[in-house]
Amino acid sequence: MSHLDTPFNRKPALPGDHPTAPAVDCVAKFWTDNNQAGKLSISKRITDKEVALLVESIRHERALQSISLNFDLTDDSLKILNEAIRHLPALQSLSLECFDLTDNGLKLLSDVIRHVPALQSIRLKCDRSSGLTDDGLKILVEAIRHAPALQSISLKFLDFTDDRLKILSEAIRHAPALQSISLDCSLPSGRLTDDGLQLLSQAIRHAQALQSISLDHIEIITDDGMKLLSDAIRHLPALQSISLDFFDVGGHLTGDRLKLLSEAIRHAPALQSISLRCGDFTDDRAAPLSEAIRHAPALQSISLYCSFATDVGMTLLSEAIRYAPALKCISLRCGDLTGDRMKLLSEAIRYAPALQSISLECFGLTDDRMKLLSEAIRYAPALQSISLECLDLAGDLMKVLSEAIRHAPALQSISLRCIRRPDPVELWQDLTDDGLKVLSEAIRHAPALQSISLEDFDLTDDLTKLLSDAIRHAPALQSISLDCLRLTKDGLQLLSEAIRHAPALKCISLRCPWDLKAKDIDDGMKLLSEAIRHAPALQAVKLTSFAGDRSLFDGL
Repeated sequence: MSHLDTPFNRKPALPGDHPTAPAVDCVAKFWTDNNQAGKLSISKRITDKEVALLVESIRHERALQSISLNFDLTDDSLKILNEAIRHLPALQSLSLECFDLTDNGLKLLSDVIRHVPALQSIRLKCDRSSGLTDDGLKILVEAIRHAPALQSISLKFLDFTDDRLKILSEAIRHAPALQSISLDCSLPSGRLTDDGLQLLSQAIRHAQALQSISLDHIEIITDDGMKLLSDAIRHLPALQSISLDFFDVGGHLTGDRLKLLSEAIRHAPALQSISLRCGDFTDDRAAPLSEAIRHAPALQSISLYCSFATDVGMTLLSEAIRYAPALKCISLRCGDLTGDRMKLLSEAIRYAPALQSISLECFGLTDDRMKLLSEAIRYAPALQSISLECLDLAGDLMKVLSEAIRHAPALQSISLRCIRRPDPVELWQDLTDDGLKVLSEAIRHAPALQSISLEDFDLTDDLTKLLSDAIRHAPALQSISLDCLRLTKDGLQLLSEAIRHAPALKCISLRCPWDLKAKDIDDGMKLLSEAIRHAPALQAVKLTSFAGDRSLFDGL
């Protein structure tokens, strides 16, 4: 997969402007030559030789601020990168993926972290760490501890044993500027014990600048473990955000344990955002958490992912949402929202005083339930953003939703995703002409709408004709994200014309055709390139393709 995602200030060259240059070199030259923001991101796997070409292209770019290499880096690649990256004076963010991280690879990475003067953020993901020892992790931790400007660290898929957590905790506790930590605690070799959690909690509690904590795949197996973590959260003076993903096999996250966490949330003085993944949202879990949401003084955002919610649980949660004084954003995935549950939630959305954004993943969304939700969307006074993931948004459901979109006074952003089940095929329903026609009319006439995203709708040429007209004439539309996997050259031409003439359009993201003939792909990309080149306000482009020559994306 080739992935480009950048704002740029000068218009990109057409495909073919660098016909003989290596693909990676062309990509690098595009990013550095056309992007004053200085961001480089590559997701497709490249060889050590291509990494060397990439390094030659970026090593003298004095304004480069962000590098993201999301493919399996080898030690040799890290060595090549190290020489270039450590001499980039403006580099602030580094994101790397490694398949098998070794001590030698960590030494190279640590050298970068410690010596890049402006580095503020590091993200490291490795699929396995069989060649990594405690000594290697100590080297990384020492670098983190002494990096003068480092504010954020994210470590995923390392084996965090108690001994390693002890090493890491020292860095968290003493890093002078550290504001954010994100750890994936999935342990192939064992579970996070109370001893390990105590070390981590003590470090968190004493990191005076820490504003954000994210712990994935944790399993709290004792009351003492939860008490330690909750106590750390409660007493952090600057903590603004918590994200906890509980690996809740066997019901270890009991009501009593969630009560401890909820008390910490309720009394954390600066807490603005919580995200919880906690298995079933049963009555004994819902009560303490809902109370915390309702009374937390600064809470602005909640994200709750649970496989099942009871009627009582949804009643309590809806009441909390409705009366939370500062709540601006909710994201819920709670299984089947029945009619009664949807009524309660819709009432909460409609009357929540400060609510600006809702994101729902729904199953079994009938016409009656969509009507309840749409009424809430239409009359919510401050609502600016909607994101819905549903099994089916065809036919009457789309008509009801479109009416709400058209008349919502403050609505700026819509994101719709049709969740597909692979079997049985009969459940798959494409967006119909009637459904998209009413949605297009809503988009065209929504007074404040700035952003639309349609995912997994498999737009055809006929459907694109309807949507393109809306894009072209929507007065405030600035961003579009579409799946175009079934478009032909004719469909891409319609879309290109809309992009070219949309007066306010600043950003486009497209999943492009993958099953066309090479010539049709080439012709389609030329049409898009012309549109991008002449769009009056366009600032950012993201294209994803599953086939075709990578050189087709040069300059896009």
